[in-house]
Amino acid sequence: DADGTIGTLAINGSKTEVFVTEKMRLGSSGNGSLFLDGGSLLHAADIDVGDYVGSQGFIQLSSQSADETRLQLDDQITINSGAVDVQNHTRVFSEESNSGIRVKSNGVLLGGGIIDVDFVNNAGIVEPDEISMEGRGAYLGLRIYGEYVQKATTSSAGILQITVNDLGASLLDVTEDAVIGGG
Repeated sequence: DADGTIGTLAINGSKTEVFVTEKMRLGSSGNGSLFLDGGSLLHAADIDVGDYVGSQGFIQLSSQSADETRLQLDDQITINSGAVDVQNHTRVFSEESNSGIRVKSNGVLLGGGIIDVDFVNNAGIVEPDEISMEGRGAYLGLRIYGEYVQKATTSSAGILQITVNDLGASLLDVTEDAVIGGG
């Protein structure tokens, strides 16, 4: 994006597959958004969300169909400034052993989908969805198949924001090691 511009890419449909072989930047010097829905697949080498000061990036994975919406990584998603919303019935995954999601100090990961790569919260915010048995299937919070590491920098700490109220609570389900305040 050019300085101060806005760009949006929407990928929708169960037979829709998009391949990005180089680095994908959402909000490199403006505001960039990516919407994946309806069982679509985006196969990306590397994604930066909100690269530079004053820029914002946003990714939303959702599925309004019976098909799972997927984001396949060769390397990683780095959330510098902006948010990634992984909703119910969606998956971020990789067939590469070194791939993952990195959330930095102005980044947010939220939702209730599946993260099937290692995850590092490096001074950002992680906000899992609340558990619910209503609507289209059960919402079981945010599930990470891999490691979860939450670090602090000299200027800020990573935040895992769990909501607890009279109706229930949010859930972060980690299948491997969960390291809070270390790594």
